[in-house]
Amino acid sequence: MTASGAVVNLCAYVLQSSLLLAVGLVLPVLFSIRDPRVRYRYCTTLLAVSLLLPLLVLPIMGRPAQGAASATAYVAGAMTMTVQPGAQPFSPWPWFLGFLTAVAAARLLWLLVGLFRLEGMRRSSPVLNPLPPSVQSEVAELQIGTEFRISKEARSPLTFGWRRPVVLLPAGFEDLDPEAQRCIALHELLHVKRGDWPVILVEEILRSLLWFHPAVWLVLDRIALSREQVVDREVVRLTHERAAYMNTLAAMARHRQSAGAAATLPFFHRSHLLQRLALLTKEVSMSKLRLGLTVAGSVAILVFAGVVATRAFPILGGHYEGLAAKPYAVAVEASRTGDSHNRFKCHVTVTDVATNEVVSEPTLFTSAGEEAKGSTTHPDGREFIVSVLPSLDGTTVSYHFVAKKGATVLQEDEGVAKVGLPPPVAPIPDERGVYPMGSIPPPKLLKQVTPDYPPEAKEKGIGGKVVIQIVINERGEPTQAKVLKSDNEIFNAAALAAVSQWRFEPPMFDGLPVKVDWIISINFTATP
Repeated sequence: MTASGAVVNLCAYVLQSSLLLAVGLVLPVLFSIRDPRVRYRYCTTLLAVSLLLPLLVLPIMGRPAQGAASATAYVAGAMTMTVQPGAQPFSPWPWFLGFLTAVAAARLLWLLVGLFRLEGMRRSSPVLNPLPPSVQSEVAELQIGTEFRISKEARSPLTFGWRRPVVLLPAGFEDLDPEAQRCIALHELLHVKRGDWPVILVEEILRSLLWFHPAVWLVLDRIALSREQVVDREVVRLTHERAAYMNTLAAMARHRQSAGAAATLPFFHRSHLLQRLALLTKEVSMSKLRLGLTVAGSVAILVFAGVVATRAFPILGGHYEGLAAKPYAVAVEASRTGDSHNRFKCHVTVTDVATNEVVSEPTLFTSAGEEAKGSTTHPDGREFIVSVLPSLDGTTVSYHFVAKKGATVLQEDEGVAKVGLPPPVAPIPDERGVYPMGSIPPPKLLKQVTPDYPPEAKEKGIGGKVVIQIVINERGEPTQAKVLKSDNEIFNAAALAAVSQWRFEPPMFDGLPVKVDWIISINFTATP
């Protein structure tokens, strides 16, 4: 996939997931879901589904493009054409993708620096020893081996580490009253017990990789808030000191407002103090029946939103190239067959540029002025359709190529290929003394008469094509005219009458006038 194709699919994913996340974030408000545990699980699941959305919609990739249409047109003129991906004009998309990647890399580097800073803060902070009795009681009750340290850089309690969890407490913690110490310690110990640190790391990595996706940032913010609210409610349940805990939260928030090194760490964002305090003032309960109905309704609405999002902003298959280089190279080799100068063999080779795989190789047989069409279906569902039309003078073949997946057009090309010359042999006339068309230089047309449009066809708005074979004699006069092919017999007489009045320069071979076969195609086009 080229850079432009990647940008198109990335934009489609952002729009899909934004619509899904927007609907998903409205549902808890719509259904009055206030339980922080339910909200936390819900938002986490919503985020996971939005991240996996491209995998979930793989079966519908390559759906028909709305309003797609194609038309076949043949261009005469050039002798030989082999379509190859040539030098492309400047494209901003690789630079755009590079910018997105560079910012993501910078943010990931910032995370790494933050980890080193936390480790530095840990090493420079003395261990809190002995632990205050209020803290000792909570450690003993929860049976969690956590190290408490006092940090001059920390402006609020910070908990990090997985196998060796550490709680950095701000300076002045020892001066707090025992109940406040107990609430703070219990809050941080519960984060350790829940194993929140690895989850926070994963969330920050996602925030860095999808830094350009505001909906992801919003749902990550909701997850962080719900996580803190879950811990808040558990602290109140264990301590039975709602007012004291709320006062402690407010005090820590005021302390956090001070400037400090920890304020710039990537892992600790908004404290969500107002939302947390507001929830602590309310009693939240939800019956199992209501919870079940809410979950069922939310799932139904999200599925509908997901279907709408993926259909409105489809992620196309890997061969979608947008305005970028064409993914297929087309080569046409045309030659006359040995049995007739008017029969042609057209071998088409279609190559996937990305893999250098020959994906289609049809051979079509046709006559001068007659179209032939062939198609090949690849095992992965791609279809390659080629039509060829030899020119009436038998020197070139116009071709039209379409690559599709379902009804989505991946590439459409048209061009002209030269008919390969047969081995140099002296042209031989047939039993009538007539040379085959193409075996001698084509005679120049001197006089051309336009056929009269049949009144009946004109009245009915009928159009069509008539292909006529003639023999041009030594004087350049058309003789032995006959209709080879006709879309409607109503045009035959008018076409024959007009062609009989045409005049050519005498066909010449070896300096002598000769007779030669010729084919003329006349199109009758109805005026709208």
